[in-house]
Amino acid sequence: MAKKKTKLSIYLIKADYETEDSILAEDKEYDCQTIANIGNLYHTRSFSSRPRWVESFFGSAIDDADIFNATASALLLVPIDINESQRYFAVSFGRGLSLINKNCIEERFGLKTVLNCVEPDSIRRITKTEIAGNASKTNEQMPKKSEIHDFALDIERDLLNGITASGESDAILPGSLTGTDSLSVTTSVELKGLSSYLREIYAIYKSERYKDNFPWVDHIAPVKNSAMKRDLDAALIEAIKAKDISIWMAVPGLINWEETAGFRYQGSKEIHDDILIEKVTGTLKGPLENIQQLKSKVIFQLGAVDDSEINHWSAYKCLYGELEHNGFQYCINGGEWFRIEPDYVKKINQQYFDTSISSFSFPSYSKNEKNEGSYNRRVCEEKPSTCILMDQKFIMHGGSNSKFELCDILTRDGSFVHVKRYSGSAALSHLFNQGLTTAELVRSDISFLDKANEKIAEAQDGETGYRISSSHPNEVVFGIITKEESDLPDIPFFSKITFCAVKKHLEMMNIQVAIAAISKER
Repeated sequence: MAKKKTKLSIYLIKADYETEDSILAEDKEYDCQTIANIGNLYHTRSFSSRPRWVESFFGSAIDDADIFNATASALLLVPIDINESQRYFAVSFGRGLSLINKNCIEERFGLKTVLNCVEPDSIRRITKTEIAGNASKTNEQMPKKSEIHDFALDIERDLLNGITASGESDAILPGSLTGTDSLSVTTSVELKGLSSYLREIYAIYKSERYKDNFPWVDHIAPVKNSAMKRDLDAALIEAIKAKDISIWMAVPGLINWEETAGFRYQGSKEIHDDILIEKVTGTLKGPLENIQQLKSKVIFQLGAVDDSEINHWSAYKCLYGELEHNGFQYCINGGEWFRIEPDYVKKINQQYFDTSISSFSFPSYSKNEKNEGSYNRRVCEEKPSTCILMDQKFIMHGGSNSKFELCDILTRDGSFVHVKRYSGSAALSHLFNQGLTTAELVRSDISFLDKANEKIAEAQDGETGYRISSSHPNEVVFGIITKEESDLPDIPFFSKITFCAVKKHLEMMNIQVAIAAISKER
């Protein structure tokens, strides 16, 4: 008779949590039962209750129906002796995860364990976060076992959160495995053999085999530990107080600048044309001392029609920047902390610093400039013989009413110029990706090319004049409006990741890439 199998959710507890009291959630009540030679089982009492929909939808029609919910929560804490020290594993049953102090969980334990024991062509599903953009989360599944490059995963810009793959049938971890912070496995291991089983799993976790097949996994990792977040927030406050230019504020996402009159900071009636960290901290009731002051400070986006509020964020959500802490590089992106692997930081920075500075002569962004549109218009009016204004000349192409801007400024020597006012990592990622997308469409889609030339003719007052071909663009130029005085724009690390990925794709198409900082008059 085949052994019965059980689905286990296994967590590794961090080494500095040495007592079971520190591992268990403080706000829970539970009973404890000791299992000899294994560990302690903590569980809550289960109760049956009627689902809410029984009464709200069926009412008296099914009064006598035997329909009930029953929940169970159990957590088995197993101490394992490893190299003359002890580590705890937590095995969760039902809703047992609710009994754990989340800070004690070893992040990405399950992910690395699965990557260490499966073949690179055995992947069925991935979950990821696009950190070099708007932090969108995606769950992608394949109908058959596949390699990582078969998924829409950009290893330069996406954070791998979880993976489902197939283990070898004769391995310690066979069958379908899912790894995130936890390891989910269906196993025939018996209770008496659990300690030995967990010790073998720990050996797999500590292996570095994953670096052969998935070396990019450690590039960037989210900071989940509350204590580390508090340390980083404290370091952030000190950096702000020291006026460190590596920390700044910006709109946490894409907005329509044409519909925006400006921003108002809670505690002040003044309207600002941007979110500036020194102005925000200047509206605090007292000197900046702790992160809670920024978490509770509200910033309002005001509409251009009547100055009414159309959106708002906490000041903390508007924080961006980079800082070094205890020898590691960290980024804060829209209020979320990430740790960056040192060699990866060096690699991305070098690629960014090696970018050509555009030879296009960008004038300063005037104080009187209403928005990017008025700036682009002025540039083209000042350079009528070399520049064609394409800003807001939308090309309808593809399904779902998709529309594209070829670029903001088209030069008659074949350059696509894209201009954006700096307003955070997401906005810049959108800018860079737009530059790549339109270049690819021109090169590969004759229908899009024809539509683009129609818009170019409209921009020249209907004249056939200048046209582009499928060999365009010769160059893609990104101009970033910034208050900093420099040739190379000082942009967030995550924006550098996106830029370098876009630059690589464009250069593979034999398209030159250049960037420039457009100074903003103070």
